[in-house]
Amino acid sequence: MTRYQTEVKRLYELLEQRLGRSAYLGGDEYSIADIATFPWTRNHDNMGVKWDDNPNLKRWFEAISARPAVKKAIEIVGGIKSNRETASQDDKDRFFNRGKYARA
Repeated sequence: MTRYQTEVKRLYELLEQRLGRSAYLGGDEYSIADIATFPWTRNHDNMGVKWDDNPNLKRWFEAISARPAVKKAIEIVGGIKSNRETASQDDKDRFFNRGKYARA
């Protein structure tokens, strides 16, 4: 676990440094790099990364969060309900290919 926590913090540090040199990850223009990275950064608090310690990331995150298409996507995702808590053990076995559903 420590290995992965350390790696996550290292990646956030790289993002902070990159965004100190340019407005977006790929340069001056919003690109697929920002689109692909943004969802991962939404869990920054859970990963122990604070925006107050990363002003460049905070600026970038807020700029992307303000985009109309991003706001709409977040709204849609927020409406999706998981059945993780209500799924039966059999449902989980089927989903994860385990128990009687395991492949040989």
